[in-house]
Amino acid sequence: MSLSASGGFSGLAVHQGYDGSREIRGSVVNPGNSRESLVPEERSAQPANVGPTTQSPQTRTQPTLQIRRGAQTRAAPPANSLTQNGWNIIQGDIPCTQDPGVITNISPLKDPQRLRQRNNGAALRLATLNIRGFGNPSVFHQDNKWQHIRRLISTRKIAILALQETHLSTERIETINCHFGKSLIIIGSPDPENPTGKSGVAIVLNTELFRPERIKKNVIVPGRALMVQLDQGPSSMNILAIYAPNVSGSDGAENAEFWRIIKDHLPSTKPEIMLGDCNITEAGMIDRLPAHDDPEEACVALDELKQRLQIRDGWRTTFPNEKRFTYLQSATGSQSRLDRIYATDKIIETAREWEIGTTGIPNLDHCIALVQITNEHAPWLGRGRWRIPDYVVEDKDFLTFAQEQGELAQKELEETQTRTSHQNPQRIWHQYKQKLIQKARARAHQIIPGLQRKINATELDLSRTLNDPLIPEKQKMENARTIQIKLAELEKTRMNKIQKEGKTKFRLEGETPTRYWSQ
Repeated sequence: MSLSASGGFSGLAVHQGYDGSREIRGSVVNPGNSRESLVPEERSAQPANVGPTTQSPQTRTQPTLQIRRGAQTRAAPPANSLTQNGWNIIQGDIPCTQDPGVITNISPLKDPQRLRQRNNGAALRLATLNIRGFGNPSVFHQDNKWQHIRRLISTRKIAILALQETHLSTERIETINCHFGKSLIIIGSPDPENPTGKSGVAIVLNTELFRPERIKKNVIVPGRALMVQLDQGPSSMNILAIYAPNVSGSDGAENAEFWRIIKDHLPSTKPEIMLGDCNITEAGMIDRLPAHDDPEEACVALDELKQRLQIRDGWRTTFPNEKRFTYLQSATGSQSRLDRIYATDKIIETAREWEIGTTGIPNLDHCIALVQITNEHAPWLGRGRWRIPDYVVEDKDFLTFAQEQGELAQKELEETQTRTSHQNPQRIWHQYKQKLIQKARARAHQIIPGLQRKINATELDLSRTLNDPLIPEKQKMENARTIQIKLAELEKTRMNKIQKEGKTKFRLEGETPTRYWSQ
């Protein structure tokens, strides 16, 4: 197909997508007879009744291709957008002449109606973690950390995860998005000087739990400060992920300059949540072991940024006197709470489940900090349906009880001759289920898995050690280091067990027409 030389299409081909959407590939012929390749986003959602974009000659920098299908129209991505795994991500401010509908997207790999029902619930779990590098260069290798990160996000049900020291180049980000694109999308900012060997920040979205309609990306400090705006319906969430420079002794000039740059170069929309590795503490007497204060210059600069954004340290606000650390220096035993989540008062008031815990990911020296925030526009949800834990279903005592009670219920059904309000199959079945539930609840308290019981006991021991004022500081450092290393090994064992169980299930059900296969 071709049009006149004064402008139009030439050599276009129409491709059908999995979701019924159409993609037109070919070239656009500009009035100046210049030819420009144009491939519209394949998996963009089609906003209804969106008309052509009106642009003045001064602001129009590229031709706009409108794909009309019935009453629906789709525009080509704007010039300042990039595509990651089927998502159009806007970088920087969006010109007012651009059609905002171009950033809307629904993946064809899953049913959109089902996603709307499952995602964006009443509460979202946020977390921050310093991963200390990329690991093995191949994402398929067992020593690559992204396999572990994906499993961590899945098991802890994390919707948004901020990562620091990622060592992610643009190519690595594309590879990870391609490999884990079914459930994750990674938005990263690499270090401009050494992207695969220094700093780097990223924000990972778990699209199984949270699926924004639009993502806007702003890089404030390359490799160290990344802000994303996540639009969902009438509300939006602005998150700033940071990885601050280290402080050395009393020299905090570089760290202080980092906070000043962020304060002076904030976009028009301020972040409501700031999380990441701050590399300083605000209260060194309680957030460091051994206790000492950080350089005043850096602390003052951070405090000025907090006042500008009107945010507070959520974990310290919830636990004003408790000691818990996120970084362990194994050589000396010193610890500090460097990884923090700051939020506005409005978010902190309704946030819950502030946690600091180990991850089980190899070769890490940081713990993960988590919080669950609520979605003010979501409907109220109850406690949900209780289910029998998997380890109880496999318990021999419970299975024997279920077999015996089932035989009694079957015998009672066979002996029932006359149906009454007190003697009928529905009542017998209900009584049988209630007996199973009571037995399952009792066994669940009795047979907590041995590994989980050890982890719970070790965490309690660590908390008691850190918060005991009678233990001398030097002895406390040594004891806490030993317990922390033990806790990390237990968590690593638990994650390896989960990995083996997942591989076994995939081997058994991955190629069979079951619910596991369809997901």
